[in-house]
Amino acid sequence: MGYKVRPGMKKTLQMIPVGSVSGRSLSAMAAVVLVSALIGTCTAFRPWRAAAVGGVTVALTLLASWALRRIDRADRPGSWVWLAAVTGIGFALRLGWVLSAGTVQVSDAAEYVALARNLVEGGYYGLDGRSLAFRPPGLPVAIALLAKAGLPPGLWTGILNALASAATIPAVWLLAGPVAAPGRALFASVLWAVFPSQVFTCSLALTEPIFTALFAWLIVAALPLFSPAGDRSRASGHVVRALLLGVLGAAAAYVRSPALSVPFALLLGAVVLSPVRRRARAVLGAGALLTVVALLPWGLRNQRVFGEFFLLTTNGGTTLYQANNDRATGSFLRPEEWPRSFAGRDDLEVSREAGRAAKEWIRDHPGRFLSLVPRKWYALFRDDVDTVALATNGLVSPATKALARGACQMVYLAAVLLLVLAAARPRRLPAGLLAVAVIVFALWFATHAVFHGQQRFHHALLPVFCALAAHAAPPWPRGGGRG
Repeated sequence: MGYKVRPGMKKTLQMIPVGSVSGRSLSAMAAVVLVSALIGTCTAFRPWRAAAVGGVTVALTLLASWALRRIDRADRPGSWVWLAAVTGIGFALRLGWVLSAGTVQVSDAAEYVALARNLVEGGYYGLDGRSLAFRPPGLPVAIALLAKAGLPPGLWTGILNALASAATIPAVWLLAGPVAAPGRALFASVLWAVFPSQVFTCSLALTEPIFTALFAWLIVAALPLFSPAGDRSRASGHVVRALLLGVLGAAAAYVRSPALSVPFALLLGAVVLSPVRRRARAVLGAGALLTVVALLPWGLRNQRVFGEFFLLTTNGGTTLYQANNDRATGSFLRPEEWPRSFAGRDDLEVSREAGRAAKEWIRDHPGRFLSLVPRKWYALFRDDVDTVALATNGLVSPATKALARGACQMVYLAAVLLLVLAAARPRRLPAGLLAVAVIVFALWFATHAVFHGQQRFHHALLPVFCALAAHAAPPWPRGGGRG
């Protein structure tokens, strides 16, 4: 599965077998995810529970492989009708959980809610009377708007999450390639609709559901620029696509600041992986520029409040320090473990000092820095149970909580196994999906080689997981089994 190379490209780029390189890259990254998830299962559960989770996961994977083979032999379903039904079921699952559990405000969620409350009641973005920029404003502003509209934010934040997570279902369907493989695209959308961790996360006032939805649709908007047929829209269509990329990129960055790197990663990836490089560079470059322009109002607010211009947040230095210091483990480092010199100081000052300390530590301990990279990736992908632990805290019995954790891990592991089966045969994958998957996976691996890993940070990749998993090749020979 190679791409035609434009005559004007350099000879070195002309000789790159893009499809095979992409396939090997995706296979290697999928293998890291699988190893992390398997080790995480063995350490997150007691031995007999880990064995049970593993056994059921294998059974689910084989059942899914059988279903995919039957889908290939079946007549094409009425895609839009089925998609609407799956989307409705996915929303009903999420809404049902939110209505039964309410919106849980613990950990970061409590801070987002407090920021929103201060926006409504105090007219400022901050905590304890101080203006802040430690968190991006997207989610707190959304919660504040719900309160301003007279809607109970405790309930409607969960409903907003349910809507965002359900809106991701059509994006997964489009990623999986509904034209060439409508049955497999429907399978991908069903997998996302019933993904347990995504249902449970909706009851938390966290950024993950909204950010994941925006990220998935951002990837969908860029997908035609990486497909073999290319984006054959007229000039007006290219303008609309660039505007859409800019709006989605900015909205995602307002919710989670790492999203700012996504449009630029797509632009860089298009240099090698797009079959219409010149057009892709123009559209993606315009989209990236519009993303930055749309963030300028918040940067100007920061200039006015703090006397210094920065686009989004002040947490860059502290986040870098969490992953790079003498106490670093690759995962989250609690604030109480930070140096005492950070306490009671302005966020911007702490970020500067923390960033400086982290960079000095990396320079002085390059071996230790490199040894932490696999641990960061392991912390990122090891399991899919952290949000269910928060969402069910105090609401269900320990046995029910353990069952919910097991369900989350089983479906996650099954999706990872299907992802590995799909990556093992990249020629079966839609070319556009393969290209964007390599770009976003590489971006996440590169980001978390520097910054710490945390389980819920992989949620944004799960729509791509589902789209790839739907193209898994069965683990038995084509002639085996009965159709």
